[in-house]
Amino acid sequence: MADVQIEDGYTKIANELLEALLKINLSNYEFRVFMAILRKTYGYHKKGDWLSLSQLSKLTGIQTPNICRTVKKLMAKNMLIKNGKITGIQKDYDHWNIIHTDSIQIDNTIIQADNKKLSIQTDTKERKKLIQKKRSNALNGANREKEWNRIKEKREDDYKYTPIPEEAKEIIKRIIPGYGKK
Repeated sequence: MADVQIEDGYTKIANELLEALLKINLSNYEFRVFMAILRKTYGYHKKGDWLSLSQLSKLTGIQTPNICRTVKKLMAKNMLIKNGKITGIQKDYDHWNIIHTDSIQIDNTIIQADNKKLSIQTDTKERKKLIQKKRSNALNGANREKEWNRIKEKREDDYKYTPIPEEAKEIIKRIIPGYGKK
């Protein structure tokens, strides 16, 4: 059992900033890197610090290239401020370029009201290995051509567009002015 004591150290953060952070949608990496920078700055009573990618990687368990990419995303969202090599938290959350709770969740799918196209599903390493294994097993069988066509059709089905339900369209129309008009 962990023996966590406030006497061993704590990070002081304004409730208003923490509540603003709770109201936004960040990716897992973005949230972890933001919290790590918060820890390395506010946790040492500093507004900013010279933070290396390896420091943040060690603290979060995220690989260095992903830390770099995530810091750039947080900078683009104006959640971090940089002055030379000094990085800090943009505590004026009104300046964050974020979509606050203007997103809709339908059947575990989050739709954000940002007028951008939704990204196409990309294969993970595990999914690619599974697909390759299935293809290999299928091609070793007697009905190679038939099995190959079945796998291709299944893969195409995975990426087919699923229409948005009418009630979701109505919600989106309320959030995004001009949605559905050509």
